[in-house]
Amino acid sequence: MSLESILAMKGEEIKHVPPLPVGTYTLQLFGKPNFVDQSRRGGTDYVDFQAKVVAIGDTVSQEQLDQFPGGRNAVVGMELRGRGGTRFYLSDAALPMLKEWMADVLDVDPSLSVKEMCFQVPGKMCLAEMQQEPTQDGKRMVSNIRSYAKIG
Repeated sequence: MSLESILAMKGEEIKHVPPLPVGTYTLQLFGKPNFVDQSRRGGTDYVDFQAKVVAIGDTVSQEQLDQFPGGRNAVVGMELRGRGGTRFYLSDAALPMLKEWMADVLDVDPSLSVKEMCFQVPGKMCLAEMQQEPTQDGKRMVSNIRSYAKIG
């Protein structure tokens, strides 16, 4: 979609992307990790990784896929970013989850620093179990990754 066609859209035509159907997907990670320093706002620092759906698992309902706008073709290739994708917080309590994901699921060398490990992630693939949950205001449903697993 071109910038001009986006700017010509009427507000009533703009819709949220519906959540992905519940189930397991194969993801490929790409791009550089995005480290976000929240210390100025008093929040927790985090790192986001970009992921793309490359395959749909058998646990995803065909009926739900048929109801998704654009169907299977719209899901494969979809990019997941931010909270609905692969975000890991950089706190003492959350760092073990990041390390386990990178070392155990993606086979990144755990002897590297956290930063070095993060830069090894692009190009790796994993399985992700998607779930749906309501937004904080309860107005709509969104996709979130519930768990990860190693491929193979």
